[in-house]
Amino acid sequence: MNVTFGDNVKESQYEIFVDGQQAGVEVYGLGEGRISLVHTEIDRSFAGQGLAPQLVVYALNDARAGWRCCRLAPTSRSSSANTPKSISTWSPRLSAQFNL
Repeated sequence: MNVTFGDNVKESQYEIFVDGQQAGVEVYGLGEGRISLVHTEIDRSFAGQGLAPQLVVYALNDARAGWRCCRLAPTSRSSSANTPKSISTWSPRLSAQFNL
């Protein structure tokens, strides 16, 4: 299984692909130097493969390059809870705020 990611700026969403097929999205909003991850969705045909946490971590790591994360959607929070080491390394404050 080949997993790749992209940032679809026009649609304001990060995308995850499995073997070239779009498997899900992480919708975001931008404003005042901040990014809000507002919705994570994985296509049902790709459910159960651990893609949501991978997509959230990709989005957070990409955002770290130039944005402050001000909000995580509930799915993003629960997905990131599966990868607390990555989140706490990225932002101890965010980790503490969401009990990760």
